[in-house]
Formats: sequence, structure tokens, C-alpha cells
Amino acid sequence: RMARDLHDTLAQGLVSLNMQLDAIHVHLAKDNTERAKEIVQQSMNRVKSTLADARSAIDDLRSKSEEIGFLKERITSLMDHFQESTGTACFLDYRLHQVPDVRTAENCYYIIGECITNAAKHAEAETIWVSIWDDEKGRLHLTVKDNGKGFNVEKGKKKRGHYGLLGIQERVRAMNGQFNIKSTKSIGTHIEINVPIQGEMQDE
Repeated sequence: RMARDLHDTLAQGLVSLNMQLDAIHVHLAKDNTERAKEIVQQSMNRVKSTLADARSAIDDLRSKSEEIGFLKERITSLMDHFQESTGTACFLDYRLHQVPDVRTAENCYYIIGECITNAAKHAEAETIWVSIWDDEKGRLHLTVKDNGKGFNVEKGKKKRGHYGLLGIQERVRAMNGQFNIKSTKSIGTHIEINVPIQGEMQDE
């Protein structure tokens, strides 16, 4: 659990910052100083956000109940920031009618962050689609699709030093959920997750 939380806060934040620094370097080389300044400001905001998330994970703080209602806003902000800093088009379809518990909302937020980071960094996707909805049986469904270059799923799960997929699987398992991933070369990757909106967490 500590490894997952550190990966989903510090590691994701540093990956995002690295991509922004690359973008700054490109714009400076082209004398696009104004755009470079804008990305510098975004990077500074990202550092502050990452530090806040890391402190929360280290201190084992969890989102307050009243903040759950802002899950859509948190996801939207995450995707907007990502689109601005990477140029990758991001689309969100949010149709949740039931309120997920605190830990489920938190897990979904970090899973989406991991998925879109992987899509842009490793799959080199141009477009990412995120959908989140619930059904009458009290289950939350989350899908993330991209039009990247795809990858070998089994090899990706075993690749040393890349713990994103493993972290997603562990989070889904802890929520008593189901996880499925399909990836096709030159077409893209499709991740499907469904979990109980409310329920007991397994021991982590």
C-alpha cells in the first residue's frame, strides 16, 4: 500500500513534471518564451499539488466525506491539467449517480491518473477517453481508452521498474473489483474496471 501511494503521488508527479520540462525545452529552443513561461507556471502548480498529495499519503490522511462530491471536479482538473501540459486530447464522460465511499473515490482518481500518464508517456497516444458511471446493482464502472501504439500486456505486467499496472491491479483487488485490459498494436489500449460503490475493503 505504501508503494502504491508513493507511486501514485511522487512518481506520477515527477513523470508529469519531466514531460513539462521537456516541453519547456522545446519551446525555448524555438524562442517561444511566452508559452515556455506558461508551462513553467503549470509546473510550479504541479509541484505544489504533488507535495500536498505526498504529504497526505505519508501522513495517511484520507479525503473528507464532504469532498467526495467533488470527484468529478478533481478528475476534470486532473485531465485539463494533463491536456494543457502534454497536448494530449482528453475527454471525460462522467455519469455517476450514486456516491462512492471515500477510499473508492480516491482509488478511482489515482487509477485514472496512472492510466492517462501511461497513455501519453509510453503509448504516445494523441487522444484519451475516460468514462465513469454506475449501474442499478451498486457497481461503479471505469474505462480508459487511448489511440496509442499499444503494448504486450503480459510483458508489461512483468516489466521491472514499471509498477503502474501492478498498482492498478492491487487497488482494484483491494476494492473487491474486476480489472481487464486489452491492447492492440497501432490501435491502442482499453482498460475496464468495475468495483462496488460501497463495500468492505480487503486487507492490504
